[in-house]
Amino acid sequence: MKRFLSVCLSIGAVSFLALSGCKKDVIHPGVSDTYTSHWYYSYEAMQKIDNKSVGLADGEFTPYTVTTIGDTLLISTLKANNLGNYGIILFDLKTNKPIRTLNSWTVNGETKSFVFPNNNDPANLDVLIKSGDRLYVFDLQSSIHAFQLPNLEYICCIGNGHWGNQVFQAQAGAVKDGLIFARDKDGKISTYKEELIKPANNHKITRYRYSAVDGGSANNGFNAQYMQVVDDVILLSDYEKMCIRTIDPSLVNDQMKNGTSLDVHEKLFKLSFKPRTFALSEDRIYITGNNNKICIYDRNTKDSITVFNSIKGHTFKFPERIYAQNDSVFWVSDRNAKLLVKMQSFKNEIREYEQISDHIILVKDTQARQTYGAKNGILVDTRTHEIIETR
Repeated sequence: MKRFLSVCLSIGAVSFLALSGCKKDVIHPGVSDTYTSHWYYSYEAMQKIDNKSVGLADGEFTPYTVTTIGDTLLISTLKANNLGNYGIILFDLKTNKPIRTLNSWTVNGETKSFVFPNNNDPANLDVLIKSGDRLYVFDLQSSIHAFQLPNLEYICCIGNGHWGNQVFQAQAGAVKDGLIFARDKDGKISTYKEELIKPANNHKITRYRYSAVDGGSANNGFNAQYMQVVDDVILLSDYEKMCIRTIDPSLVNDQMKNGTSLDVHEKLFKLSFKPRTFALSEDRIYITGNNNKICIYDRNTKDSITVFNSIKGHTFKFPERIYAQNDSVFWVSDRNAKLLVKMQSFKNEIREYEQISDHIILVKDTQARQTYGAKNGILVDTRTHEIIETR
Protein backbone atom coordinates (compact mmCIF):
# COMPACT_ATOMS: atom_id res chain seq x y z
CA MET A 1 0.00 0.00 0.00
CA LYS A 2 1.33 3.40 -0.96
CA ARG A 3 1.47 6.09 1.68
CA PHE A 4 0.20 9.59 1.02
CA LEU A 5 -0.30 12.67 3.16
CA SER A 6 -3.78 13.27 4.56
CA VAL A 7 -5.07 16.74 3.71
CA CYS A 8 -7.44 18.53 6.13
CA LEU A 9 -10.00 20.72 4.36
CA SER A 10 -12.45 23.08 6.06
CA ILE A 11 -16.07 22.80 4.96
CA GLY A 12 -17.51 25.86 3.33
CA ALA A 13 -17.41 26.02 -0.41
CA VAL A 14 -20.62 24.78 -1.97
CA SER A 15 -18.75 23.56 -5.01
CA PHE A 16 -16.67 21.26 -2.79
CA LEU A 17 -19.76 20.04 -0.96
CA ALA A 18 -21.33 19.10 -4.26
CA LEU A 19 -18.56 16.56 -4.75
CA SER A 20 -18.65 15.19 -1.22
CA GLY A 21 -21.00 12.33 -1.88
CA CYS A 22 -19.07 10.62 -4.64
CA LYS A 23 -16.05 8.38 -4.94
CA LYS A 24 -13.86 8.53 -7.98
CA ASP A 25 -10.40 7.81 -9.25
CA VAL A 26 -8.16 10.82 -8.73
CA ILE A 27 -4.77 11.41 -10.34
CA HIS A 28 -2.38 13.62 -8.34
CA PRO A 29 0.70 15.32 -9.81
CA GLY A 30 3.77 13.23 -9.14
CA VAL A 31 1.73 10.13 -8.37
CA SER A 32 1.84 7.47 -11.05
CA ASP A 33 -1.29 5.50 -10.20
CA THR A 34 -4.90 6.21 -9.34
CA TYR A 35 -6.81 5.50 -6.14
CA THR A 36 -10.36 5.76 -4.85
CA SER A 37 -10.81 8.96 -2.88
CA HIS A 38 -12.63 8.91 0.47
CA TRP A 39 -13.04 11.47 3.24
CA TYR A 40 -14.37 11.76 6.78
CA TYR A 41 -15.59 14.46 9.14
CA SER A 42 -13.75 15.50 12.27
CA TYR A 43 -14.64 18.09 14.91
CA GLU A 44 -12.37 20.28 16.96
CA ALA A 45 -12.72 22.91 19.68
CA MET A 46 -10.94 25.86 18.07
CA GLN A 47 -11.68 28.38 20.82
CA LYS A 48 -13.19 28.49 24.31
CA ILE A 49 -14.68 31.73 25.60
CA ASP A 50 -14.82 31.84 29.40
CA ASN A 51 -15.37 34.52 32.03
CA LYS A 52 -11.80 35.80 31.67
CA SER A 53 -12.26 36.15 27.91
CA VAL A 54 -15.09 38.62 28.45
CA GLY A 55 -13.64 40.37 31.51
CA LEU A 56 -15.90 38.85 34.18
CA ALA A 57 -15.16 37.26 37.53
CA ASP A 58 -15.53 33.56 38.27
CA GLY A 59 -19.17 32.51 38.30
CA GLU A 60 -20.40 35.58 36.42
CA PHE A 61 -20.39 34.08 32.94
CA THR A 62 -22.80 31.39 31.80
CA PRO A 63 -23.27 31.71 28.01
CA TYR A 64 -26.71 31.04 26.63
CA THR A 65 -28.15 32.40 23.35
CA VAL A 66 -25.68 33.35 20.62
CA THR A 67 -25.79 35.06 17.24
CA THR A 68 -23.32 36.86 14.98
CA ILE A 69 -23.55 40.17 13.17
CA GLY A 70 -20.57 40.53 10.87
CA ASP A 71 -17.43 40.04 12.95
CA THR A 72 -19.28 40.57 16.23
CA LEU A 73 -20.41 37.67 18.37
CA LEU A 74 -23.41 38.44 20.57
CA ILE A 75 -23.62 36.32 23.72
CA SER A 76 -26.51 36.44 26.17
CA THR A 77 -25.60 35.41 29.70
CA LEU A 78 -27.68 33.71 32.36
CA LYS A 79 -28.18 35.05 35.87
CA ALA A 80 -24.95 36.03 37.59
CA ASN A 81 -24.11 37.26 41.07
CA ASN A 82 -23.41 40.74 39.77
CA LEU A 83 -26.51 41.91 37.91
CA GLY A 84 -24.57 44.79 36.40
CA ASN A 85 -22.79 42.30 34.15
CA TYR A 86 -25.97 40.58 33.05
CA GLY A 87 -27.09 41.12 29.45
CA ILE A 88 -25.68 40.73 25.95
CA ILE A 89 -21.91 40.71 25.57
CA LEU A 90 -20.62 41.99 22.24
CA PHE A 91 -17.41 40.12 21.43
CA ASP A 92 -15.06 41.08 18.59
CA LEU A 93 -14.10 37.95 16.65
CA LYS A 94 -11.16 39.71 15.01
CA THR A 95 -9.45 40.80 18.23
CA ASN A 96 -11.05 38.17 20.50
CA LYS A 97 -11.90 40.88 22.99
CA PRO A 98 -15.21 42.12 24.44
CA ILE A 99 -16.51 45.38 23.00
CA ARG A 100 -19.29 46.23 25.45
CA THR A 101 -22.23 44.73 27.32
CA LEU A 102 -25.79 45.69 26.41
CA ASN A 103 -27.75 45.55 29.64
CA SER A 104 -29.54 48.87 30.00
CA TRP A 105 -31.03 51.70 27.95
CA THR A 106 -33.04 54.87 28.42
CA VAL A 107 -36.69 55.35 27.43
CA ASN A 108 -38.39 58.68 28.10
CA GLY A 109 -35.75 59.57 30.65
CA GLU A 110 -36.02 56.25 32.52
CA THR A 111 -33.31 53.61 32.68
CA LYS A 112 -34.53 50.12 31.75
CA SER A 113 -32.80 46.74 31.74
CA PHE A 114 -33.29 42.99 31.20
CA VAL A 115 -34.57 42.33 34.71
CA PHE A 116 -37.94 41.73 36.26
CA PRO A 117 -39.07 45.09 37.63
CA ASN A 118 -40.59 43.67 40.82
CA ASN A 119 -37.77 41.55 42.24
CA ASN A 120 -34.72 42.74 40.30
CA ASP A 121 -34.25 39.20 38.99
CA PRO A 122 -32.80 38.87 35.47
CA ALA A 123 -34.77 37.03 32.82
CA ASN A 124 -33.25 34.58 30.33
CA LEU A 125 -32.61 36.16 26.96
CA ASP A 126 -33.92 33.32 24.82
CA VAL A 127 -33.80 34.88 21.35
CA LEU A 128 -31.36 37.15 19.50
CA ILE A 129 -32.44 37.88 15.92
CA LYS A 130 -30.97 40.27 13.39
CA SER A 131 -33.57 41.44 10.89
CA GLY A 132 -32.47 44.15 8.49
CA ASP A 133 -31.15 47.02 10.58
CA ARG A 134 -32.72 45.78 13.81
CA LEU A 135 -31.85 43.39 16.60
CA TYR A 136 -34.74 41.70 18.38
CA VAL A 137 -34.22 40.33 21.88
CA PHE A 138 -36.85 38.08 23.48
CA ASP A 139 -36.65 37.79 27.25
CA LEU A 140 -38.36 35.53 29.71
CA GLN A 141 -40.31 38.35 31.30
CA SER A 142 -42.68 38.39 28.31
CA SER A 143 -41.02 41.19 26.38
CA ILE A 144 -39.65 41.52 22.85
CA HIS A 145 -37.16 44.37 22.66
CA ALA A 146 -36.16 46.06 19.40
CA PHE A 147 -32.79 47.82 18.97
CA GLN A 148 -31.57 49.86 16.02
CA LEU A 149 -28.36 48.66 14.39
CA PRO A 150 -25.49 49.30 14.24
CA ASN A 151 -25.37 51.36 17.45
CA LEU A 152 -28.07 49.44 19.33
CA GLU A 153 -30.25 52.41 20.16
CA TYR A 154 -33.47 51.29 21.81
CA ILE A 155 -36.58 51.50 19.61
CA CYS A 156 -39.45 49.97 21.55
CA CYS A 157 -40.83 46.95 23.36
CA ILE A 158 -43.61 44.53 22.46
CA GLY A 159 -45.31 43.44 25.69
CA ASN A 160 -45.05 44.95 29.14
CA GLY A 161 -43.34 42.23 31.17
CA HIS A 162 -46.57 40.50 32.22
CA TRP A 163 -47.34 37.15 30.59
CA GLY A 164 -51.07 37.85 30.47
CA ASN A 165 -50.45 40.77 28.12
CA GLN A 166 -49.36 40.65 24.46
CA VAL A 167 -46.29 38.38 24.81
CA PHE A 168 -46.48 35.06 26.63
CA GLN A 169 -42.93 34.27 27.74
CA ALA A 170 -41.83 33.70 24.14
CA GLN A 171 -39.02 31.13 24.01
CA ALA A 172 -38.08 31.02 20.32
CA GLY A 173 -38.49 33.41 17.42
CA ALA A 174 -37.94 34.16 13.76
CA VAL A 175 -38.69 36.97 11.31
CA LYS A 176 -40.25 36.26 7.92
CA ASP A 177 -41.93 38.55 5.37
CA GLY A 178 -42.34 41.47 7.75
CA LEU A 179 -43.74 39.37 10.59
CA ILE A 180 -42.13 38.47 13.92
CA PHE A 181 -42.95 34.87 14.89
CA ALA A 182 -42.78 34.02 18.59
CA ARG A 183 -43.14 30.55 20.09
CA ASP A 184 -45.16 31.12 23.28
CA LYS A 185 -44.66 29.08 26.44
CA ASP A 186 -47.98 27.26 25.88
CA GLY A 187 -46.95 26.09 22.38
CA LYS A 188 -48.91 28.62 20.35
CA ILE A 189 -47.16 30.86 17.85
CA SER A 190 -47.88 34.58 18.05
CA THR A 191 -47.08 37.02 15.27
CA TYR A 192 -46.42 40.77 15.29
CA LYS A 193 -45.98 43.24 12.45
CA GLU A 194 -42.50 44.65 11.99
CA GLU A 195 -43.92 47.84 10.49
CA LEU A 196 -45.24 48.79 13.94
CA ILE A 197 -41.76 48.75 15.50
CA LYS A 198 -41.26 52.46 16.28
CA PRO A 199 -40.69 54.47 19.48
CA ALA A 200 -44.23 55.80 19.55
CA ASN A 201 -45.55 52.23 19.87
CA ASN A 202 -43.55 51.26 22.95
CA HIS A 203 -45.67 48.71 24.91
CA LYS A 204 -48.61 49.35 22.55
CA ILE A 205 -48.11 46.67 19.87
CA THR A 206 -50.67 43.88 19.97
CA ARG A 207 -50.62 40.38 18.49
CA TYR A 208 -51.44 40.31 14.81
CA ARG A 209 -52.46 36.64 14.80
CA TYR A 210 -51.84 33.56 16.94
CA SER A 211 -51.91 29.88 16.00
CA ALA A 212 -53.30 26.73 17.54
CA VAL A 213 -51.01 24.67 19.77
CA ASP A 214 -51.52 21.75 17.36
CA GLY A 215 -48.10 20.07 16.90
CA GLY A 216 -46.56 21.89 19.85
CA SER A 217 -46.65 21.63 23.63
CA ALA A 218 -46.31 23.73 26.75
CA ASN A 219 -42.75 24.35 27.88
CA ASN A 220 -43.26 25.04 31.56
CA GLY A 221 -39.74 23.84 32.31
CA PHE A 222 -38.33 26.68 30.16
CA ASN A 223 -36.08 24.36 28.21
CA ALA A 224 -34.23 26.00 25.35
CA GLN A 225 -36.19 26.09 22.08
CA TYR A 226 -35.20 27.39 18.64
CA MET A 227 -36.74 28.66 15.41
CA GLN A 228 -35.11 29.26 12.02
CA VAL A 229 -36.36 30.35 8.63
CA VAL A 230 -35.43 27.83 5.94
CA ASP A 231 -36.48 28.93 2.46
CA ASP A 232 -40.27 29.36 2.63
CA VAL A 233 -40.91 27.64 5.96
CA ILE A 234 -39.86 27.93 9.59
CA LEU A 235 -38.37 25.04 11.56
CA LEU A 236 -39.16 24.95 15.27
CA SER A 237 -37.88 22.57 17.93
CA ASP A 238 -40.41 21.26 20.45
CA TYR A 239 -38.85 19.81 23.58
CA GLU A 240 -41.79 17.95 25.13
CA LYS A 241 -43.14 16.62 21.82
CA MET A 242 -39.67 15.30 20.87
CA CYS A 243 -39.77 16.73 17.38
CA ILE A 244 -38.85 19.55 15.05
CA ARG A 245 -41.95 21.13 13.59
CA THR A 246 -42.32 22.78 10.19
CA ILE A 247 -44.36 25.99 10.20
CA ASP A 248 -45.90 27.58 7.10
CA PRO A 249 -45.63 31.36 7.57
CA SER A 250 -47.65 32.09 4.41
CA LEU A 251 -50.81 31.05 6.28
CA VAL A 252 -50.60 34.16 8.46
CA ASN A 253 -52.59 36.94 6.82
CA ASP A 254 -55.59 39.22 7.37
CA GLN A 255 -57.98 36.33 6.63
CA MET A 256 -56.43 33.91 9.10
CA LYS A 257 -58.57 33.07 12.11
CA ASN A 258 -56.83 32.96 15.47
CA GLY A 259 -56.28 29.38 16.55
CA THR A 260 -55.54 28.13 13.04
CA SER A 261 -52.84 25.49 12.70
CA LEU A 262 -49.62 26.57 10.98
CA ASP A 263 -47.98 23.13 11.13
CA VAL A 264 -47.07 21.19 8.01
CA HIS A 265 -47.67 17.77 9.51
CA GLU A 266 -46.16 15.72 6.71
CA LYS A 267 -42.83 17.46 7.39
CA LEU A 268 -42.78 16.74 11.13
CA PHE A 269 -39.34 15.46 12.16
CA LYS A 270 -39.78 13.01 15.06
CA LEU A 271 -36.80 12.34 17.31
CA SER A 272 -35.87 9.76 19.93
CA PHE A 273 -34.90 12.45 22.46
CA LYS A 274 -36.13 15.88 23.52
CA PRO A 275 -34.53 18.54 21.30
CA ARG A 276 -33.46 21.93 22.55
CA THR A 277 -31.81 23.85 19.73
CA PHE A 278 -30.45 23.03 16.31
CA ALA A 279 -28.04 24.38 13.71
CA LEU A 280 -28.07 23.81 9.97
CA SER A 281 -25.27 23.24 7.50
CA GLU A 282 -25.64 22.61 3.78
CA ASP A 283 -26.56 18.95 4.20
CA ARG A 284 -26.79 18.31 7.94
CA ILE A 285 -28.72 19.34 11.04
CA TYR A 286 -26.93 19.47 14.42
CA ILE A 287 -29.26 19.12 17.43
CA THR A 288 -28.79 19.53 21.19
CA GLY A 289 -31.19 17.82 23.57
CA ASN A 290 -31.90 16.19 26.89
CA ASN A 291 -29.34 13.46 26.16
CA ASN A 292 -26.65 16.14 26.65
CA LYS A 293 -25.03 15.27 23.35
CA ILE A 294 -24.77 16.75 19.87
CA CYS A 295 -26.79 14.65 17.45
CA ILE A 296 -26.26 14.98 13.71
CA TYR A 297 -28.85 14.02 11.09
CA ASP A 298 -29.00 14.13 7.31
CA ARG A 299 -31.17 17.13 6.37
CA ASN A 300 -32.74 15.38 3.41
CA THR A 301 -33.27 11.81 4.58
CA LYS A 302 -33.58 12.60 8.33
CA ASP A 303 -31.31 9.60 8.97
CA SER A 304 -29.17 9.68 12.11
CA ILE A 305 -25.50 10.12 11.25
CA THR A 306 -23.64 10.35 14.54
CA VAL A 307 -23.96 11.31 18.21
CA PHE A 308 -21.15 12.63 20.40
CA ASN A 309 -20.35 14.66 23.49
CA SER A 310 -16.60 14.83 23.00
CA ILE A 311 -14.53 16.45 20.26
CA LYS A 312 -10.84 17.12 19.91
CA GLY A 313 -9.96 19.58 22.64
CA HIS A 314 -13.19 19.45 24.65
CA THR A 315 -15.68 17.14 26.34
CA PHE A 316 -19.09 18.77 26.74
CA LYS A 317 -20.75 18.75 30.16
CA PHE A 318 -24.09 20.27 29.14
CA PRO A 319 -24.20 21.40 25.47
CA GLU A 320 -27.42 23.35 25.86
CA ARG A 321 -27.52 25.45 22.70
CA ILE A 322 -25.82 25.32 19.31
CA TYR A 323 -25.58 28.08 16.70
CA ALA A 324 -24.18 27.88 13.16
CA GLN A 325 -21.99 30.81 12.19
CA ASN A 326 -21.52 29.15 8.82
CA ASP A 327 -21.32 25.65 7.32
CA SER A 328 -18.25 24.69 9.32
CA VAL A 329 -18.22 26.87 12.45
CA PHE A 330 -20.62 26.24 15.33
CA TRP A 331 -20.86 27.91 18.71
CA VAL A 332 -21.95 25.58 21.51
CA SER A 333 -23.08 26.94 24.89
CA ASP A 334 -21.74 24.46 27.44
CA ARG A 335 -23.79 25.58 30.42
CA ASN A 336 -22.27 23.48 33.19
CA ALA A 337 -18.73 24.18 32.02
CA LYS A 338 -19.60 27.91 31.75
CA LEU A 339 -17.94 27.99 28.36
CA LEU A 340 -18.85 29.03 24.85
CA VAL A 341 -17.06 26.57 22.58
CA LYS A 342 -16.22 27.27 18.96
CA MET A 343 -16.59 23.88 17.29
CA GLN A 344 -15.24 23.56 13.77
CA SER A 345 -16.12 20.76 11.39
CA PHE A 346 -13.47 19.55 8.96
CA LYS A 347 -13.45 17.26 5.97
CA ASN A 348 -10.36 15.09 5.89
CA GLU A 349 -9.24 13.48 2.67
CA ILE A 350 -8.16 9.85 3.02
CA ARG A 351 -5.37 8.48 0.86
CA GLU A 352 -4.10 5.56 2.90
CA TYR A 353 -6.62 2.96 3.98
CA GLU A 354 -7.53 -0.70 4.12
CA GLN A 355 -10.96 -1.92 3.00
CA ILE A 356 -12.54 -3.79 5.93
CA SER A 357 -16.02 -4.34 4.45
CA ASP A 358 -18.28 -2.82 1.80
CA HIS A 359 -18.65 0.49 3.67
CA ILE A 360 -15.97 0.38 6.36
CA ILE A 361 -12.34 1.34 5.85
CA LEU A 362 -9.38 1.41 8.22
CA VAL A 363 -7.51 4.72 7.93
CA LYS A 364 -3.90 4.17 8.86
CA ASP A 365 -2.12 7.41 7.94
CA THR A 366 0.05 9.16 10.51
CA GLN A 367 -2.16 12.21 10.94
CA ALA A 368 -5.26 10.16 11.78
CA ARG A 369 -3.39 8.00 14.28
CA GLN A 370 -1.79 10.98 16.01
CA THR A 371 -4.98 13.07 16.06
CA TYR A 372 -7.11 10.40 17.70
CA GLY A 373 -4.47 8.54 19.68
CA ALA A 374 -5.19 5.45 17.61
CA LYS A 375 -2.29 3.03 17.52
CA ASN A 376 -3.57 1.08 14.55
CA GLY A 377 -5.78 3.70 12.89
CA ILE A 378 -9.44 4.69 12.77
CA LEU A 379 -12.49 3.02 11.24
CA VAL A 380 -14.57 5.23 8.93
CA ASP A 381 -18.03 4.54 7.52
CA THR A 382 -17.92 5.70 3.89
CA ARG A 383 -21.71 6.17 3.85
CA THR A 384 -21.85 8.67 6.71
CA HIS A 385 -18.21 9.84 6.46
CA GLU A 386 -17.93 9.52 10.24
CA ILE A 387 -15.38 7.86 12.49
CA ILE A 388 -17.00 4.83 14.13
CA GLU A 389 -14.05 3.43 16.06
CA THR A 390 -10.43 4.06 16.96
CA ARG A 391 -7.98 1.18 17.17
